[in-house]
Amino acid sequence: MIYRITEDMEQYMRFHIESMELYAKMGDDITINLGGSRERYASIWNTPNCHFYTNESDFPDAIKVPDITLWTTRLLLNEKALDILRAPLQEICEFLPVNCEGNTYHIANILCIAEDRHALDIEHSRYHEIDGYKMDLECIAFREERLNGVPLFKSEYDACNRIFCTEKFRDLIDTHQLKGILFRTDLAGLA
Repeated sequence: MIYRITEDMEQYMRFHIESMELYAKMGDDITINLGGSRERYASIWNTPNCHFYTNESDFPDAIKVPDITLWTTRLLLNEKALDILRAPLQEICEFLPVNCEGNTYHIANILCIAEDRHALDIEHSRYHEIDGYKMDLECIAFREERLNGVPLFKSEYDACNRIFCTEKFRDLIDTHQLKGILFRTDLAGLA
């Protein structure tokens, strides 16, 4: 089974890097290009400072620090999560360090794209269209047999805006009791 990864915002604090911090450490290119692409950043990465915060108006009980969470279209891993996930992810991710409130965390920049493995099921993927223009993603599907051995991936079909994973990755997270993310079967959703 394929899942979409989301943050557990009801229980865990959110992660943030100020744009000016990225700009100060790495210049214009990083702040402009740090979107959903599969671009590599390790060669220009200078460890930025960051922080966790609670969205008190929406989730006042979200006061725990996660082991693993999302940052834009990437995963953020604490040292425990990195120790567990480094080996299974090293072929498809680069790990970028960040200094978060005195602790080192790592951004897992996912470089694996479903289309590179011909794993997008285009017959079962579609957008809502209005006057011929693609609007919201209605559904997205993948050919699981072509993702054998790939724990995490993105898709160009949705502009790399979602992180997808296999059951093997979910089992790894559950086995090691890493906290902070949820696994959704609604692959096209955003929340």
